[in-house]
Amino acid sequence: MTSDELDAAVEDCVAAIAEVIGTDMKTAWPNALKRLANVLGADACAFSPLAPPTWRRPTLVSTGFEEAQRAYLVGGWNRGSPRQARALKRLQDGEIVFEQDVVDDVTRGQSPFYRDFAAPFGLDWLLAIPVRSARQEWTLHLFRSAAAGPFDKNDLPLFEAEIGRAHV
Repeated sequence: MTSDELDAAVEDCVAAIAEVIGTDMKTAWPNALKRLANVLGADACAFSPLAPPTWRRPTLVSTGFEEAQRAYLVGGWNRGSPRQARALKRLQDGEIVFEQDVVDDVTRGQSPFYRDFAAPFGLDWLLAIPVRSARQEWTLHLFRSAAAGPFDKNDLPLFEAEIGRAHV
């Protein structure tokens, strides 16, 4: 990923925000977020409000992630998934959360959440980044499949430098 690629992806998100004003969010966000996921080395991404305990406000998801989002809500996976429960406090404290920092291999191997939801949708590995705006706290969720492998600290330097310049 280069700085120019990330700049272009962030510009897509800003353009999506501009399109949303007075229009339907469904037309702008998915493609912009898919591009952001791609340049950040993820298979999918989503923005969701950091508003426990119900997360009732809308979540914006990348193209190709819509079916997983529906299954997440309809299947009740949003209530008490191992990663959500363990990552929430860290996100509220402004920490970047890696999947492997909040869920161990034993839990991943035994949990229906990973077997029945995450794996079939290719959402095996999470990187969650708190994003604060003037009015609300959000989380950028980046996902990778098992084949792509987990995120690690080497994935962060360019993103941290660029996101520090961004104004949400």
